[in-house]
Amino acid sequence: MILGIISIVLWIATVVGFIIYNLNQKVAKLEQIATKQQIIIDSITAIVDESNKQLEAVDLTEAFKSDDQIGFFFRNLKNIQDSLNHYLKN
Repeated sequence: MILGIISIVLWIATVVGFIIYNLNQKVAKLEQIATKQQIIIDSITAIVDESNKQLEAVDLTEAFKSDDQIGFFFRNLKNIQDSLNHYLKN
C-alpha cells in the first residue's frame, strides 16, 4: 500500500516537473523574441527621429511650399511623419 502511494507521488512529481521544465523553456524563447523585437523597435524609433529632424530642417527653408506635385508629396510625407511621431510617443 505504501509502495503504491510512493510510486503515485513520484509519478505525479515527475509529470509536474516535466510540465514546469517545458513551460520554462517556452518562456525563455518568448523572452528572446521580445528582446529582439525591442531592439528592432528602438532602431526604428531612432530612424524616425532622424528623419523627423531632417524633415523639419527641409521644412524651415519652405522650398516645397508650392502647390505642384512635389509640394503635394512633401505635405503627405509630413503627415506620415506626424503620424509616426504620434504613434511612437504613445
